[in-house]
Amino acid sequence: MRIDTLNYRKKIPTHPAHFYQVLLEEQLNYFHSKDSSITKLTEGAAVTTALQTKLGQATVESTLTIQRLVKDELLEMTTDYSGGKIIQTYQLKRQDEQQFTLHYSERNELVDAKTQLSLLFVLPFYKLFYNRQLAKRVNYLIQKL
Repeated sequence: MRIDTLNYRKKIPTHPAHFYQVLLEEQLNYFHSKDSSITKLTEGAAVTTALQTKLGQATVESTLTIQRLVKDELLEMTTDYSGGKIIQTYQLKRQDEQQFTLHYSERNELVDAKTQLSLLFVLPFYKLFYNRQLAKRVNYLIQKL
């Protein structure tokens, strides 16, 4: 495991296909809100928008791109901006018919080595906030099932 990667896991008591469908619908809604011509999520779909950075709390123009889709198993997106790239992965690992484990990871690849090093010092503290926010996001998706 890389030290510049944040990870989150949660067992979810439902069939992974149900959760995956909700996840895709939510991502499609977001992409569609930024570009109304996007009516289906496909690999390569991309939108450009302004997002807040983790460290500086600045707003930067960013491009979100769907990199990989594996039905009922995987959604991988990248967020590219002037400071680097963030790779987000939702992986659904089936336990049995009615349960799976969600593995979410977020890897930061920053252009500036000094900023990358700073991030490594900040990540342990940021992880507390990150886990709370991600738990809220996952619970929101579960409620939509």
